[in-house]
Amino acid sequence: MMPELIKTRIELPEMLVLEILLKLHVKSLTRFRCVCKPWYSSFETHHFITKHYQNNLKNSNLNLLFKRCHGDTRDDIHYFSQLSTDKDQNFRVKQTIHLPVFENLVHAPSIYGPCKGILCLGDLGGIGNNVALWNPSNREFKILPQSKVQRPPGLLEFTSINCLGFGYASQTDDFKVVRFVTYYFEENLDEGLLADWTTQVELYSLKNDSWKEIPFPGVHAFASTLFNNYVNGFIYCHAVAVVHHILSFDMVNEKFLTSQLPEFGGTLEQYYLELLDFNGLLGAIFYPREGTDKSFDLWVMNGSWTKQLSVESILGVERPLGFWKNGELFLESSNQELVLFDPSIQELRNLGIHAYKETMHITAYVESLDPLNGRSENEECIIRRPAEDSTRFGFLGFRYDSQTGDFKVVLDCNGLLAAIFYPREGTDKSFDLWVMNESSTKQFSVEYVPVFYRPLGFRKNSELFLESSDHELLLFDPSTREFKNLDIHGYRETTQIFAYIESLVPINGRQ
Repeated sequence: MMPELIKTRIELPEMLVLEILLKLHVKSLTRFRCVCKPWYSSFETHHFITKHYQNNLKNSNLNLLFKRCHGDTRDDIHYFSQLSTDKDQNFRVKQTIHLPVFENLVHAPSIYGPCKGILCLGDLGGIGNNVALWNPSNREFKILPQSKVQRPPGLLEFTSINCLGFGYASQTDDFKVVRFVTYYFEENLDEGLLADWTTQVELYSLKNDSWKEIPFPGVHAFASTLFNNYVNGFIYCHAVAVVHHILSFDMVNEKFLTSQLPEFGGTLEQYYLELLDFNGLLGAIFYPREGTDKSFDLWVMNGSWTKQLSVESILGVERPLGFWKNGELFLESSNQELVLFDPSIQELRNLGIHAYKETMHITAYVESLDPLNGRSENEECIIRRPAEDSTRFGFLGFRYDSQTGDFKVVLDCNGLLAAIFYPREGTDKSFDLWVMNESSTKQFSVEYVPVFYRPLGFRKNSELFLESSDHELLLFDPSTREFKNLDIHGYRETTQIFAYIESLVPINGRQ
């Protein structure tokens, strides 16, 4: 008789299983929460979250987010691109991400961080004072509450955020945001009691989910909007009093300190200054304000200031954007393209990604499981699409460009961001469709469409729904230039049309 075959199940020690799980991406861990209750509980412990982050940091498991604007002005819609970090992919765009909460601002959001894989987005210099935290790994998003700090008395004209920093207090396991808020008042010449403006400093605690006022340091600070200015428990800013110096903020003790700039051999009237985290140390980059034949000097604070790197005469670049592995430097070229400079071989490589001038921002971050007690990206209507996705057209936004006198309809065109331009006046209109696929290209142009009032949306084969000047629904075929009246009438500017695909996704609501 043949020996009986016995099936056995090998039980791995629990600690070994956790060590394996610590090496996985956040996306995989999110899916594995449903495997069993012990795994679900483990993934939420401070020990697992910290060790997972430290493991990614140790192995330099970096991800890249690239913010840009493709429009004709810096005030057009800004969006993020997730770039591939695989060696054979040449930083190609894997995914586009749109954040609707920041797309209707006068200016694009400024980015601060990352800090433990978390980004802080702020409406710097705007009047909305919107601030949000975002974990792009676990796709959690939190809009910070409005401050309840008492304002100075007086007839307020407007407010603006002049400086913002984001960091982590390790002793209390708390993420914090510090900002300088300037209040501008209408002058009262009769009373003469108030200055034209005054500044308060506010500090937000994620643990308390609230803002409080802290003492103003007596100097005006300017945070870097290109680099991460959080380094080992401190936020660093360029400040001006009698002389230029560095203002730092201790995230644990909540105190401001000042220190000297390096003696770099120039003046800040001639050179730009950017403070940054360079391999866990405070760094300072200086580069000329004028010319496109740029040099860059990197100074590092390690007990004292020392010059770490000096790059002479890179032709055709405008400004630095961030460091990559092995000391490579991302730069914005004079042609508004993303390039990568390798100082070891003095090679400049064009990465084939274009944006409107001075709208580029690149962020290298490590994946994190840190919770924000916010909402999911889906709940905040954040849109993620693979770059190669081929879906139908769908509108994302609509605005009027006062500089050109045109309306702009911003839409999703086969998974790519697109824009329609058409005249404001008249009923005998033309319209152009531009598509953004690394660079802006005109997809098609239709001239002198009679009885056309405004576009409503695309359907299959690029046919376009229009509202006529008589406010009826039309279907226009650009290939044959034929109109089809669909015999549906609506009141002026109330007609909308949506193309959707059936779905079984539940929303936990009522019928």
